[in-house]
Amino acid sequence: MTNQALVKRNHSNGNGLAVTEQPVPKPTTQVPPLTDEMVDQILAGRDLRGWLRAAKVARVLGLFSLYLFLDTYDIRAEFNNRHVTRQQEQARGQERGLERAWSPPA
Repeated sequence: MTNQALVKRNHSNGNGLAVTEQPVPKPTTQVPPLTDEMVDQILAGRDLRGWLRAAKVARVLGLFSLYLFLDTYDIRAEFNNRHVTRQQEQARGQERGLERAWSPPA
């Protein structure tokens, strides 16, 4: 029997994993506050083309959600039918049990 490991261990720290250098964090810049002027500047020039693009995106999302709904429709319909059938059978069984347990006075 050989004494070989499947994974080479690096004995640089206690758990056998190699110690890597931490990346130097990137300097962050200050985010300017959101003002009405900045919003107007961002939205400037987004007239009819912007609305048409938004309508196209909404159409695609709507069609996608319709596809997902219809994709699982038969599964949900079958489950609901089985559930209704089970409830009807259970109710019929309880009615029969009540008829047997209750007898009219003689």
